Amino acid sequence: MKYIYYYILIVFCFCVSCKTSYKENCTNIPFYAFQECELECTDFNILTPVKYIVLHSENEAMEIVYTDKIEVFDNKIYIADKMSSRLVVFDSTGKAIGCVGHKGHGPGEYINIADFSIDSDGNVYVLDYNSLSLLKYNSQYDFISSQKLPFYAEMLQCLSDNKFAFGLTANNSGKYPHDHVIVTNKDLEKEKTIARYENDTDDNFHLSGFGFTKTKEGIFYHKPIDEHVYLLDDSGNLKDVFLFDFGSKRVPDAFRKNIEDKLELFANYTALTFFTLVYDNYIYGSLFDKGVYKQFVLDRNTHKVYQKTDESIDKYGHWFGTCGGYLVSVFPPIFEKNNYPSDFPDDLKNALAEEKIVLCFYSIKP
Repeated sequence: MKYIYYYILIVFCFCVSCKTSYKENCTNIPFYAFQECELECTDFNILTPVKYIVLHSENEAMEIVYTDKIEVFDNKIYIADKMSSRLVVFDSTGKAIGCVGHKGHGPGEYINIADFSIDSDGNVYVLDYNSLSLLKYNSQYDFISSQKLPFYAEMLQCLSDNKFAFGLTANNSGKYPHDHVIVTNKDLEKEKTIARYENDTDDNFHLSGFGFTKTKEGIFYHKPIDEHVYLLDDSGNLKDVFLFDFGSKRVPDAFRKNIEDKLELFANYTALTFFTLVYDNYIYGSLFDKGVYKQFVLDRNTHKVYQKTDESIDKYGHWFGTCGGYLVSVFPPIFEKNNYPSDFPDDLKNALAEEKIVLCFYSIKP
């Protein structure tokens, strides 16, 4: 089945940490000191499913295989499929209604969608890593303009006042070398540096996904294997930096360079992966822990961390961050029927059997 590669892709790649120079005034999260519990524990009632949406398309050009990034704006669901180089728009029922641009070398076309973001007016910005370009489309998906990037960026977030936040590559040979996260004006000129790389950072590998996640509390940014999570406001001001302390399970500094030679040794350590969202009472995210990918909810009041492995489907699916105040989870159609949870609705089982992707929106407690 074509979807079998969906989560193999997620758990495949590794990277070395992007260390930060902003170590002062961090909020420390002593992860090692929290009691570990199963996410299916009977006293766990933090996540509540609000709605399920089955994605479907009547046009092959608007079909997606992977859900690499999801954003919701004006009751529309925008999903980037980097493998197919497609940015597809779905309505609130899950029906594909359009594409933002398409793959190619002409005006308004892109080769490699590194990231995308939507501003407050509904304009869509696509970051094309291959051409080092930032493409702008209006809310009707019409191409407006293209700007050449003066630096190598792999992550993008629209801010207020026509500003942008970019996550730069560690081997950036353009402007602002050694900068990790920057804020620019509309002309892509740097206004401030949020974080910087250390000189020995290896940018050849990545531990699963990374990037910006917009929430009601602000914009979170994280790039594995760095233990720091940055929180920005809508104007790009740094609100807080969270440092996750894994104690003796922290990936040693010696393993953060030429990581390909040390992959087997990572089974002994713990690192953040994909996304991490820090609220006053709860923290939601994912880990690479002792060789296994896990999703977790950390209760900061009871000092418990609820975890589940990412290899098997359950009623929570696979989390992709937040959209419109909800935690979004994806159920990919890659499992045999007897692997579904007993309380999984029959109509959703049928949709997955037809090779459709199912999204679930959960209300979350901050």
